[in-house]
Amino acid sequence: MPSESKLAVPTVRVLHEYCRAKDESDRRAALIFAAKVLLALAGIRLAVRFLNGGVDLFWWWLTQRVER
Repeated sequence: MPSESKLAVPTVRVLHEYCRAKDESDRRAALIFAAKVLLALAGIRLAVRFLNGGVDLFWWWLTQRVER
């Protein structure tokens, strides 16, 4: 899985381009877009951690059953 810094680079580039825009609504749209992308990345990271924790819990439960 790519690191967060590699995934955030396109967001920063898009934000930079939109902030150079003359229209204030374009700037606002760029900020909203960047926030959505960063929140999505954080959600993906949290979901992966949750799934990894679930796998660890399952293996622990399975080894406990086998030992008995």
